[in-house]
Amino acid sequence: MVNGQWSMVNGQWSMVNGQWSMVNGQWSMVNGQWSMVNGQWSMVNGQWSMVNGQSWNSLPVVIAGKADGLEVLFPQGRSEMVANTYRGNELQDEFNKKVAQQVFSVLQRAVGSSEPLPRVLEIGADTCATTRAVIKEMERSNSIAELCISDISLTLVKDAEKQFAAQYPFTSFEVLDIENSDDETITGNGTFDVIYASNVLHATSSIRPVINNIVKLLRPGGVLIIGNNY
Repeated sequence: MVNGQWSMVNGQWSMVNGQWSMVNGQWSMVNGQWSMVNGQWSMVNGQWSMVNGQSWNSLPVVIAGKADGLEVLFPQGRSEMVANTYRGNELQDEFNKKVAQQVFSVLQRAVGSSEPLPRVLEIGADTCATTRAVIKEMERSNSIAELCISDISLTLVKDAEKQFAAQYPFTSFEVLDIENSDDETITGNGTFDVIYASNVLHATSSIRPVINNIVKLLRPGGVLIIGNNY
């Protein structure tokens, strides 16, 4: 850019003062802020990454409504491709840890007041990054509770079950559409001592009915923990 003007020479965009450039389809920014090379996004300090050329190349058909964005990011229900976006970096791991600590705090108060065991519900488990943090905190503190892991996607619920069911017998798994007031889980009596939803409620169409549905799932005195760092 010169005097506020962008320039392109032979299909190559550039900006002066080393701010950024795109040459042969490869984006970069100085000072290690971010880059996109061959369709692969990354950010320094492990803050986030946008996996591979498949996601980038699929963007036009997703925007055109010809492909399902979730299927692109979670092919055949597998979460490996985007897992590091939600865990494995300092910012997100600390965020997940804080949510887990809040869940533990509620469980401490619920022990002895719930029969037979305190119940915990995760809404929108997705890649199970927060799930792992909660389970780790439960193990560390020897917390005894039932953890129901849910998501709107059957494939992601099955993926979670594969990850945790055998090793953690206190877990259960359920498909839950928190926006659907007629969902059988929602229409049942409230049985959960604590419900947490991490980086998921922002994706719902209207937050007020969603919160109303969550309240129906809680026991009297139950606690809702909402975590959102997007």
